[in-house]
Amino acid sequence: MSYRFSEKSYFLSEISRMNRLWPIPCAVQDGFYGETAWNTVSSGETLLLGAVEKRRRVLALSSDQKYYSIPYDYPLKFSVVLPNSKDTSPKPIIDILSTFKPPVTLQLQESVSAQHFIRGHKRTLRFDRLVVVLTYDEKYLVGNCINNGVLQKELILLPTFLKVRLRLIEGYEGTAENDWVAIMEAWNS
Repeated sequence: MSYRFSEKSYFLSEISRMNRLWPIPCAVQDGFYGETAWNTVSSGETLLLGAVEKRRRVLALSSDQKYYSIPYDYPLKFSVVLPNSKDTSPKPIIDILSTFKPPVTLQLQESVSAQHFIRGHKRTLRFDRLVVVLTYDEKYLVGNCINNGVLQKELILLPTFLKVRLRLIEGYEGTAENDWVAIMEAWNS
């Protein structure tokens, strides 16, 4: 069965501001998000968006002059680098920022690297010293993927700043409205 779509497409930020009943079934019209097979949303993907959520993040500048957005509750421990004194004891960012206000320089307590795809190329990023420049709230759409009509249990978070366009799903082609309502109720349970 194929879906019946809205004529208009919407960016994620527009959907986050919609004044309508949630959840919102939709399909990705164009755009892409994700770096791994298990963390990807791309054109043609069907989603059930259930909520808008804000999460606190920090903007940090690395020693190689690159900016990173890091979750406020990031689990790795850092020491605060203070001028003319020893480093402080290791703590998570959330604990450090309850005492120190940005900008604050942090030193990771363990060697950390992460592999990312940047403009189609696999790169290993190494973090050592970071300067936390500011904290901010980032808005996300929270939802689930729908594969072959089956709602997946894993939640996905889509930052609303992404330039991903969606079309709303209004039903199945050739089916009655009450059939669509029954499907929506099953997905909500």
